[in-house]
Amino acid sequence: MEVKARIVTVSSERHDALLKGVTWPGTNELAFGGMDPQMDGQSYPFSKLCMILFAYELDRRLRANAQQIAINTVNPGLMTETGLAKNKSRFTPTVLSQFAGIIGTAKDSGKMITDLITADKFAAGPVRYFDRSSDKPVLSSNLSYDEQVQAELWNFSMGAVDLKDNE
Repeated sequence: MEVKARIVTVSSERHDALLKGVTWPGTNELAFGGMDPQMDGQSYPFSKLCMILFAYELDRRLRANAQQIAINTVNPGLMTETGLAKNKSRFTPTVLSQFAGIIGTAKDSGKMITDLITADKFAAGPVRYFDRSSDKPVLSSNLSYDEQVQAELWNFSMGAVDLKDNE
């Protein structure tokens, strides 16, 4: 079957590294900040986990309805040369050497995202998670595969935007 469309979400390897051993707090905890300072401090990794949870749940739902849409999610890597970091002074040579394994470039990451959208080899499912510019899928965090958590996030999101689910 021909793929009609593609969806790519952007995540981060931090969705796993910073959340190892952390249990799912529930969508209410994540959606309404300010209730738990520790949880607020983990908002970035949880937001990146949610991108993967969304991709997996959307893929499952589209496949259940025989929709041919390729969905992939990618970790672009830590891109220190962009304007995304508020404080670049922390990128000392020592810090950069500690994070050498997760650093990406905007050029390579942009190419990877473009490839996910346009290259034939990424046009089929099921949903896959890619790390930086590699065309080989990698495993995402254990928590990202929890279908109950995926459905909880989906249902909460649908309710938050007042949409009804057909499934």
